[in-house]
Amino acid sequence: MKKNKFFIYLLLLLPAFLVGSCTPEQDDYFEEPSSTRLANLMSTTRKALMDSERGWLFEVFPGLKGQEFGGFVYTTKFDSLTVSVRSEIAGDPTYEETSYYKMTNEAGAAIIFDTGNHLIHILSEGTSSNYQAFGGDIEFVIDSVGVDIIKVHGARSGNTCYFRRLTMSAEDYVKAVDAIQADFIYGNYYGTIGGKVIAVGFNLDSNQIYINPDTTQTVGEISTSFVYTNQGIRFYGPVTINGITVSELVFDYDAGTLTGTGSAGNSFVLNGQLPKGYRKFADYEEGAYTLTYSSASGRPLTKAVTLTKSSGSSFSMTGLFANSPSTEVKLTYNKADGALYWNAQAVGTENENTVWTCPWVYGSTLTWNTDAGMKTVWNGNETNPVYTWENNGKTSYAFDSFIMWTLNSAGKSAGEYKGTTYKVNNSSRIIKLVSLTKN
Repeated sequence: MKKNKFFIYLLLLLPAFLVGSCTPEQDDYFEEPSSTRLANLMSTTRKALMDSERGWLFEVFPGLKGQEFGGFVYTTKFDSLTVSVRSEIAGDPTYEETSYYKMTNEAGAAIIFDTGNHLIHILSEGTSSNYQAFGGDIEFVIDSVGVDIIKVHGARSGNTCYFRRLTMSAEDYVKAVDAIQADFIYGNYYGTIGGKVIAVGFNLDSNQIYINPDTTQTVGEISTSFVYTNQGIRFYGPVTINGITVSELVFDYDAGTLTGTGSAGNSFVLNGQLPKGYRKFADYEEGAYTLTYSSASGRPLTKAVTLTKSSGSSFSMTGLFANSPSTEVKLTYNKADGALYWNAQAVGTENENTVWTCPWVYGSTLTWNTDAGMKTVWNGNETNPVYTWENNGKTSYAFDSFIMWTLNSAGKSAGEYKGTTYKVNNSSRIIKLVSLTKN
């Protein structure tokens, strides 16, 4: 009861405080009205955004309950009315969408991307199956404006985001980010920070990093979200590990390392471990191989082939067809799982039809869908590498074989190949692939 009386007493005194604060002798706490301050902040922000020659990197962290989806990379180029946007989300660094934006002071000085820009709105606009989307924002409240960094926060999510002045073209930046993502395949990292051995793991589906700061004892895990950069990854905010505070890590695919530098200049290196069975493209050897598969009766059959590295991350397999030994079958390297993919592909023409190696579920379904096919699985032996074949998992069918098939000029099926040029051991069927062995 005493507590209630005390609050009532304060309420009774409140009018007196208010009257006192409005007397002419009371100076304003701020030198200028809040409306003027907001107008100046919006003007300063717009000018800064427009003045960057190459535009701004915009690192966005959406979230319904934090930063559970990690960060997303955008680039933005502003004029007085519109903004041109690129993003890793598009899957194409050349793709750009331009839309209107505006500055507002309804809930503090803010930037609103309020007209249709799919790249930005995809994080905030729900669907029937995902009505809350990613908890993203289209309105960003301005916190501070610097020469090279503008700090904002999402009006909806509350998450801090940064505009960073670009020093390279927007297209090149997004392209570099895409390359980092494609190469970021190491499962776990280990190293020493602050005199203690640490372990690092990732959830690459949601851009989260998990750090065990001392592997010699049971300690609390450190976790945060991250966004990809053109050189590696940057954390949502600085993280302190055994007294070393770090904000970003530089990735080196060839060395398999993440390198960091603490705020005090302390540097460290984390060494990555590849997933079991993973093989780097550089570790696949050119030369003579034996392709093993089966006959219709289950008897093992072999074919001598030659693998030669071609442009990009792929091999040309020749020697498969006895009557056309120079015909190339392309085996494409996939960085995501370190495997060589033999997918559906055209290998030649005959009688106005195109001849294909088509993935085939033996005795059943075949397809010329170029996503479908089989892939290699390395046995882990550096001295005597053997690569077994399995379905690549890119379709709903469990392909285990290939069949030589023809398509007419309209791209329609013209039946199983009946010629002689593109046959393997005098057959149009490569049944139940087994292995590819280095000779």
